[in-house]
Amino acid sequence: NIQHAEFRTFFTSRFYDLEGNFNTEAEYLEILDKVEKAAQQLDPDFTFILLQQSLRFFDNHKIGKDVMAAHGYRTKYPKWVRGFDLVAEEDAGHTTHFHAKELLKLDSLKQETGVELPLYLHNGESNWASTANLYDAVLLGTKRIGHGFNLFRFPNLLELVKEKDICVEVSPLSNQILGYIRDLRMHPASTYLRRGVNCVISSDDPMIFDYQGLSYDFWSVFLAWELDLAALKKLTRNSIEYSALTEVEKVKAMAVWEKRWDLFVDNALAEF
Repeated sequence: NIQHAEFRTFFTSRFYDLEGNFNTEAEYLEILDKVEKAAQQLDPDFTFILLQQSLRFFDNHKIGKDVMAAHGYRTKYPKWVRGFDLVAEEDAGHTTHFHAKELLKLDSLKQETGVELPLYLHNGESNWASTANLYDAVLLGTKRIGHGFNLFRFPNLLELVKEKDICVEVSPLSNQILGYIRDLRMHPASTYLRRGVNCVISSDDPMIFDYQGLSYDFWSVFLAWELDLAALKKLTRNSIEYSALTEVEKVKAMAVWEKRWDLFVDNALAEF
């Protein structure tokens, strides 16, 4: 029952065939359109968009080029490209501060062109108190925080995340599979929810972990965090409210979601 999806991807690399030939930009856009139409044949209200990504272990020159390219794609293809992020293993890669100057170029580009490319930064996927990338993610104005696992180590920053209304993308099974937490009952995000931090549930890397959808993640936290119906409703609403959709798109998506939520509750009451 996933209604909307946002994929972090390399728009620049696109796809390649078995002979190593990369498709053109036009062919890539055609593939996106075909995928969208195929999905909407199953669910007419389904939507998906892209967050252009780069890798945090690249040097500043490479990140600078990727930032410029991502802004160009945002300008040319506003339907598809909605944000920018740096991914890869956080403890082994460069800090967010290391790339801050390159990321701040997006402010100048916005002033020059009038086109904004928001940040959705992947930070806090660490057990270490010394990994303080979350501070720079917040100072850089990230719209959401990908993971935010070690946010609990910075109480003042946690309050700032609440104040700035930054949403945390929680990936419970990913965190467990990768060894950040053994027992999901002890996952820090259960505390985030109780302290008023807005969160969403993410599957992180479904192709790598070889499972589809979000049912496993939701079922796991529903049991581990002893969530009630109100908490589930808040988590699913947040998925739309803090998405990279436009305000008009959010209104439409929320109307669809409300009908589906009411049907879900009615079916649950009838069955149980």
